Amino acid sequence: MNQRKGLRIGIHHEILILGGGNAGVGVAARLRHSGRTDIGLIEPSGVHCYQPLWTLVGGGVVLASGGTVTYDYLVVSPGIQLDWDKVPGMAWAIESPAASSNYRYDLAPPRPGT
Repeated sequence: MNQRKGLRIGIHHEILILGGGNAGVGVAARLRHSGRTDIGLIEPSGVHCYQPLWTLVGGGVVLASGGTVTYDYLVVSPGIQLDWDKVPGMAWAIESPAASSNYRYDLAPPRPGT
C-alpha cells in the first residue's frame, strides 16, 4: 500500500496469494510460468524456514498498515497450525527428549554443517 500525506491508496491484483511459504510461492511460480503477470503475494513473516522433510476472503484484504488489497482471484495458503494439545500427552512429549517433530524449527534435525 502506498501512503502519501495520510491518504490510503489501495492495491489491486488479478490474483492475490495469502501465504508466502512453500505452497504460496509454488502457486505463484506456476501461475507466472503459465503467463499470469499480475500476481500479489502477502506474507506477514519476515523469515521463511525450509527444512527437508517439512510439509512440502471475500472482497479484499486489509493489511496491518491499514491499506487494502483487492483481487479477482484469491489463493489462501497460510501454512499449518500446530495444536499439540489435541493429542493426549503430545504437548508434554514434544517438550521432552522422548519426541521430536519436523514441524517445529527448534526440534527439526539440523542440516549437516550448521
